[in-house]
Amino acid sequence: MSPYNRRVRSILLRQMLRWGGVTLGGILIAWMAYEIILKTDFFRLTQFKVSGNDHVRSQELKAIFAPVLQRNLLTLDLEPLMRQVQDHPWVQEVDIRKVLPDTLWVYIQERTPVAVVESSGGFHWVDSEGVVLGSALPKAGESRSFPHITGITLDGLLRRDPGQISRLQAGLVLTELIQNHQESGSASADLEGPLVLDMSRGQRDPKLYLEGYTVRFGEGAYEEKWKSFLAIQEDLRSRDLAPEEIDLRFLDQVIVKTF
Repeated sequence: MSPYNRRVRSILLRQMLRWGGVTLGGILIAWMAYEIILKTDFFRLTQFKVSGNDHVRSQELKAIFAPVLQRNLLTLDLEPLMRQVQDHPWVQEVDIRKVLPDTLWVYIQERTPVAVVESSGGFHWVDSEGVVLGSALPKAGESRSFPHITGITLDGLLRRDPGQISRLQAGLVLTELIQNHQESGSASADLEGPLVLDMSRGQRDPKLYLEGYTVRFGEGAYEEKWKSFLAIQEDLRSRDLAPEEIDLRFLDQVIVKTF
């Protein structure tokens, strides 16, 4: 090796050692700073704040977050906490954010109840996806403004049984149609109390319970059948006749039984 090459090699080696020393020193400083941060009380989690929880009780959230209080907020893993909150039946979405130096913000979007399912298991709120949200009894007055659907097992909904979910979905389509007609100001059935729909025979034969009589819908074509029902109801009123049952199961005829 020539004297020139040896000199260049020596210079490069010294420069590499110098850079290595600077890098190692930086790593050591960063590690020491990290250790100090872990040991300081400045970033200890002392509180959590929640928004959007109308049905998720504060005590339930406290049970989830209490075990992580006083943990270092910088190193706290939020994923397990989000999963626990998400497991609550009323929670549709949740977002948890760290607010330095010592706070967690919990943003909850709750599911929207659309009906009350009556079964041997009691009265329970359900949403449009058939998710059982909880008991409807504590707010019995509020529940009267929602349609009540019978003939569906609570256990089947909790197990996400396709047959029970299908029954509920068909019932929700029909009750939504009826409610939309009621709210539109068009001819109405003047329903008294909660709208009660029996789905015990499935989609083949939903039965609507009105004041003193029933309406049988059969499968599908609910829009046309409901319009037929309203026309028949007006005709019966004009003739001062009280129906016992109005059968809309057949597209080419309507069967009316009167007292």
